[in-house]
Amino acid sequence: MDGSFPDASLAKYQLALEMPSSKDNAGLQATDLLLWVAQRSPRGEALTALKARLKTKTDDFMLSRRMSELIVHVNLLRNERQRGRDSP
Repeated sequence: MDGSFPDASLAKYQLALEMPSSKDNAGLQATDLLLWVAQRSPRGEALTALKARLKTKTDDFMLSRRMSELIVHVNLLRNERQRGRDSP
């Protein structure tokens, strides 16, 4: 109740999805930056302008069916390539 992050432990079972680190993924780095900008209260003109530009290019809480299908397709292809590299 003090606002701190609750205790968490690692799952002992296979998770349904993979969450790669943004340190190794340029797409996730861009997403991190956009989320960071979107969540900040601007204190300067540069961030105010960037946040306004970002707001005109985004649709909050929108993930189209086509985009969802593309995400699934890319992950299936990646897994297929990985299996091909792992087999002798």
